[in-house]
Amino acid sequence: MHRRRFLAAVGTGAVSAGCLGRDERKDDVPPDDTAFTASLDGVTTYRYLLDLSYGGSLDVRAPHVTDLPAGARAAVESAIEEGRYEIDDPSDELRYAVRTGYAAADDRIYGLDSTFPELVLTLDPVPRDAAAPGRTADVNGDVVRRTRAVNEVVGSLVRGKLEHRTTALDPKLRAFLSEYDFVRHSDGCGKLTLSVDDPGPPYALRATPADESRIRGGTVADLADLPPAARRAIRGAFETDGRRYRMHDLPAELEESVAAYDYVRIEGEYYEPYLFAARPESLPVRFEAALGDAAIAPDSPATLTRSVTNTGHVPVTLFCGAPPPFGVLSAKRRDGEGGVVLWSDRYETSDYVHPRDDGTVIVNSIGLGVPLLPGETMRRTYLLRADARNLAPGTYVVDDYFGVRRWGEDGGERETGRIRDTGDYPYRLALTVASTGG
Repeated sequence: MHRRRFLAAVGTGAVSAGCLGRDERKDDVPPDDTAFTASLDGVTTYRYLLDLSYGGSLDVRAPHVTDLPAGARAAVESAIEEGRYEIDDPSDELRYAVRTGYAAADDRIYGLDSTFPELVLTLDPVPRDAAAPGRTADVNGDVVRRTRAVNEVVGSLVRGKLEHRTTALDPKLRAFLSEYDFVRHSDGCGKLTLSVDDPGPPYALRATPADESRIRGGTVADLADLPPAARRAIRGAFETDGRRYRMHDLPAELEESVAAYDYVRIEGEYYEPYLFAARPESLPVRFEAALGDAAIAPDSPATLTRSVTNTGHVPVTLFCGAPPPFGVLSAKRRDGEGGVVLWSDRYETSDYVHPRDDGTVIVNSIGLGVPLLPGETMRRTYLLRADARNLAPGTYVVDDYFGVRRWGEDGGERETGRIRDTGDYPYRLALTVASTGG
């Protein structure tokens, strides 16, 4: 599946719901006699996107040594004091105590590394008909999702993690594995296999003070310590709705900073920076937007048409949200004060779009693909109605994109360093609404 990465990372299994055009105000529908006029200020594209993925705070599961069982406590305290502790046969209590990789003592957090035997859980692809029905769990079902320990581990394996290693299984995960051998997901089915990696005695336990890079699992920089160009872009993403910052050119300082650091600390919390590159000029399509009727009156909406044409010699697949090929058209005010949804009858016929009586639209975050033959044009027309929720004079911006892949071409992202080439066509529409009285 081609993942929608420029504006939303869409999982291959879970389908989540979002709300477009929603606002907390209840009196924001214009009076029946209000009239507006609309103008399209232009269509622009951009080549780079900086995306900040929220990584949380520095919270870590680090039980204090005084809370550990007596046998485990003595071993961990010895490792902290001496730097290393050796044992021929670590008890279940000790293996369970060190499974998180951390312990706290004397107001410090220590990282615990051991050569203890490890349990290794993998998920290997199998045909769907090879899975025993009574021993198969659905990754999106309650059996997996209701238990954090199960959801975290099984979910990570479904998303592509090669294996899960631990010195001891969480009791709830162990109970799950005693009942289920297979996991069903949107891309197929996998068989759960639990094995043991045992290097043999003597076994060693080491304890070292843990800094934030160890706890976060990667290199960390504070925003204030980054070069000016990188600081401006990352601050811009942080302060933008969606944590995304669009650029025509890529500052070298930003590229170098993203390559050097896995996390950026901003106001005490951590964010993972990702750079995405688009090459709209190299794609075999032409995107256009045009405003038809500009007047917005109670009985006559303005019309906006978006179209895409295959200018190449081979068919392409367009990847988009529902309904294809462009999804729901939501325009946000440039000043940040809400936004409006432009209407299409296709919202009512799509299985993934759910219009509501209050003017809002619920849309499932799902990626869809539609074919476009050479020379073919696909267009959709949208209505901007006078009674649209939140409509008021001002400038509205549509930041959107669609994916393009030639038939016979490998899909997915290509990564050069820390920049991911997406094969997407990103664009921005600017729409100005003015009042004509009434």
